[in-house]
Order: sequence, then C-alpha cells, then structure tokens
Amino acid sequence: MTFQEKRTLVTLASSVIIPTLYFSYLFHMHQEGSIDLTNNLRTWGIAILILIPIQIGITILNHIIFYIINRIVTGTMESYDTDERDKRIELIATRNSYIGFMVGYVLAMASLVLGAPNYVMFIVLISSGMFSSVINGLTELYFYRRGF
Repeated sequence: MTFQEKRTLVTLASSVIIPTLYFSYLFHMHQEGSIDLTNNLRTWGIAILILIPIQIGITILNHIIFYIINRIVTGTMESYDTDERDKRIELIATRNSYIGFMVGYVLAMASLVLGAPNYVMFIVLISSGMFSSVINGLTELYFYRRGF
C-alpha cells in the first residue's frame, strides 16, 4: 500500500469516526435531557460550530501521528508533495464529493418542504457532509489502487 493510500485511509477514518462519536455523545446527552435537539435550532448551530474545530484539530493530530508511525515502521521519509497524477486524483475526488454533498443538501431542503421537523434537515445535512467525505476518500483510494 502506498503512502498516499495510507494517508487517504487516515483522512477517511477521521472523517467518519470523529463526527460519529461526537453526535453519539450529543444523542446520549439528548436522551438524558441535558440538551434539546428536537426544537432548538440554536443547539444544532452550536453543535456544528463545536464539531468543526474538533474535526480539524483531531485530523491534523492524526496525520502527525500517522506520519511519525509511518516513518518509524518504513524508515523512509515520505513527502506530502503532490505530482500531476495526485492533483488530478484530488480534483476528481473533490468533484465527486461536491456532487454527493449537493445531493444531500437537496434532500435536506426537500425534508423541510415535505414538512419534516427541523432536526431532520440538520441530520440529513450533517450526514451528507460525512457522506461526501467518504466519497472523497473512496474516490482517491479507487484511483490510487487503479494506478490512474
């Protein structure tokens, strides 16, 4: 497995595990009655604004740890420099990710049009963000595996 594939797996794991754990924690707090996620839009806004720096910080930390472990295990000093192939793979993955997010965005707005509660819109929107990250990672893995 190449360094780019491993790096993509680290990013993919971070983009799935962190929001899943965070929203599991929020759901647990909601069940205990500590916070109200059903009718309070302000709570959803705060939850998302807290998630963003947590996600960024932990993802950076994961990459640093990954780089150190990779350096120890392989003994080589890999570079984060990208060539034309990497840039093309990244562009295709980003395009596919945007398409996935836009589908989720439309579904979120459709839930409001259909009269679903507001929290359904937030759940669909957050899920589409996570789903688009997964699409991005899987697309990169596919093209790195295929060799483009």
